Amino acid sequence: LSVKEMPFDDRNRHYLGREYMFYNRYDDAIRELKHHLGMPNATWAAERAASMRFIGRCYQYKGEHEEAERWFIRSCGEAPSEREPWVELAKFLYVKQDWEGVYSACKRALIIPDKSQSYIREPFAWNHEPYDMLGQAAWWMGLKHEGLKHMKTAIEMCPNSADLPRLKKNLELCEHLLQQETV
Repeated sequence: LSVKEMPFDDRNRHYLGREYMFYNRYDDAIRELKHHLGMPNATWAAERAASMRFIGRCYQYKGEHEEAERWFIRSCGEAPSEREPWVELAKFLYVKQDWEGVYSACKRALIIPDKSQSYIREPFAWNHEPYDMLGQAAWWMGLKHEGLKHMKTAIEMCPNSADLPRLKKNLELCEHLLQQETV
């Protein structure tokens, strides 16, 4: 209704696209979010990057992975000083087991120290997830000691998370495998 009443309001167009995504209406979401990006008053980089991330998610959910990756990468370029685009790209690449890509995206994300105070901020970019993915990527790339360090950081960052048992099990397994290599 708000978009119908104020069709030139870029924020509401972004919100509508996001809501469509939340309701699994991916084609509608993509259409609205692309419309948002084409609006001359849609200039806030963090919000534009969020629209691009949401478009990427929609394409990913539709199984159009190459298009999804393009949008996640575009999101990083739109707001390189925001952590969310980099972590979202890492999450996408993690599923593909593109360890070098995950490693790079997580490293880039983690040099951003300050949380945005805007509504765009996503908890997954600021909790244990980047460290978890970075640890696993480093491990699979053969950077085993670095991997263990990041796995331990992930555990320290989520003392009450449902992910904690998995994180601990991964760390124990990797420590065991590393110990076997030195025997």
